[in-house]
Amino acid sequence: MGKGTRQKELRARRHRREKLRKLRKRIIEATDPQERERLIQKYRRISPFAPLPEIPEQPAASEPAEGQS
Repeated sequence: MGKGTRQKELRARRHRREKLRKLRKRIIEATDPQERERLIQKYRRISPFAPLPEIPEQPAASEPAEGQS
């Protein structure tokens, strides 16, 4: 006997959650802006209303880090 409808929904939800978790990690680690944009579009396609991860800003090479002169 196959899975019930509710079980299929739950499995799909768990799979989607895991996929979003992996995509969030890849978005944060991406250094290329084009790659990041492609991943964000994929993220939005999977779950349009899920919040995007915070992308840490990296200091520019010409600017000294805070606390350094």
